[in-house]
Amino acid sequence: MSRDGLCSVVDCGKAIHSRGLCRIHYHRLWRNGDPLIVKRPVAVRKNGEGTFNNGYHFTTVTVNGRSRQVGTHRLVMEKYLGRELYPNENVHHKNGDRSDNRIENLELWVKTQPCGQRADDLVAWAKEILRRYGDWWDQVSNAEPEPLTPELQERLAANLERVRRAMDRVWPKPS
Repeated sequence: MSRDGLCSVVDCGKAIHSRGLCRIHYHRLWRNGDPLIVKRPVAVRKNGEGTFNNGYHFTTVTVNGRSRQVGTHRLVMEKYLGRELYPNENVHHKNGDRSDNRIENLELWVKTQPCGQRADDLVAWAKEILRRYGDWWDQVSNAEPEPLTPELQERLAANLERVRRAMDRVWPKPS
């Protein structure tokens, strides 16, 4: 594999760092899965609209004559909310698929936390949260939940049974 302590990539000639590769080729192998690939290509959609990066779909947005790439999941949530997202808000993909930007799969996460624990600070922070999200929460919390489909009921029952069996193995019932 190695040629007397040199990188196994043809015409490299640098000292081995790990796995028979020099530091640069080992890093490329770790990052891209191939020591010869310098940078992973960014996939472009077939219709030419948007790009993917780390699984997220990005769309080019032009504001005041300047173009920038914005996560499509953020744009979908902004349209749904009817406003721009605050800097402390994140959009989370419920099913973990970063390219699934249906509003049903997205949820808004807030990462604001009060600095300090003084009562005045906590009350001010709570009032700000209620000002921002109070109306939205009233609409969502009063909505009727959708009924579970038979398929989902079956999957939930199977998962519950699997969890019960696992718990019985870990914490056996006293005899």
